[in-house]
Amino acid sequence: MTARVIAWVGLIGCIALGAAGGAAVERPPLTAGGYTVLAADFHVHSFPGDGGLLPWDLAGEARRRDLDAIALTNHNSLFSWRVAQRFGSSFDGTIVLPGIELTSSGYHIAAIGVREVVPWRQSPVQAAAAIHAQGGLAIAAHPLGPVPSAWDAAALAAVDGFEAASSRDTVAQTAPFIRQAVARRPALAPFGGSDFHYYTPLGVNRTFLFVTGRSRDGMFEAIRSGRTVACDSRGEVFGPPALLAPVAAECRRVATARPSGWHWVDGVSTGGAWISLVALIVLGPRDRSVAL
Repeated sequence: MTARVIAWVGLIGCIALGAAGGAAVERPPLTAGGYTVLAADFHVHSFPGDGGLLPWDLAGEARRRDLDAIALTNHNSLFSWRVAQRFGSSFDGTIVLPGIELTSSGYHIAAIGVREVVPWRQSPVQAAAAIHAQGGLAIAAHPLGPVPSAWDAAALAAVDGFEAASSRDTVAQTAPFIRQAVARRPALAPFGGSDFHYYTPLGVNRTFLFVTGRSRDGMFEAIRSGRTVACDSRGEVFGPPALLAPVAAECRRVATARPSGWHWVDGVSTGGAWISLVALIVLGPRDRSVAL
């Protein structure tokens, strides 16, 4: 058997082994102060588009990452969402919302709940108004870039929330922007978002929502009322002081926990798949092994 055939067998075998991994472990819902606490990642990129996983695969990974909801937010595109609606299977209990990452020259907005693409050649205030006209929510995405000055008083007054933690910035790094945002709008909802494309784990930064109902409307009501807490990859939380204590321990747990249902076989299959893939790249299109 040639080296290239061995590498192909190893790659296919490891992928199959990983696909047969353990199922997510169901956890009892977290409750606090008469609210149900949901965990969400509202900044997720998907395939086809600028993300690496299909929407229904993202829903499965969300369950493994103890997320109740995600939003598909490809750059200025709803194509992946439309593919999911036409060809996708059930999301098996995960709430999956349509959205886009409105990508403009000076700012980005995670537009959650929209079903039509919002033009990007406009100011943040105009963009937020267009998102609201569709019944959606406008979230300032990784507000430290591309141009922090885009988030002036008018822009902050127009949006429904801001990412206090993203894959680019932790809560600590965003602290100056947080102080500015909270000074202008104390009840503005903070978010954590993974900005998942390919490698950053889904939900590595996440949002806890204190909801009265496990639904899109329940989440939107919590956001508009400012009942959210941002959780970053270091296990740090930011949000209304009265809401921090109920989710602080959970944020620390998910910062270091393996995916729900993880087994050592998952690690072996992932490592083996990468080794096999590298071997195929090194071997090239033809088998260069030399018979001894």
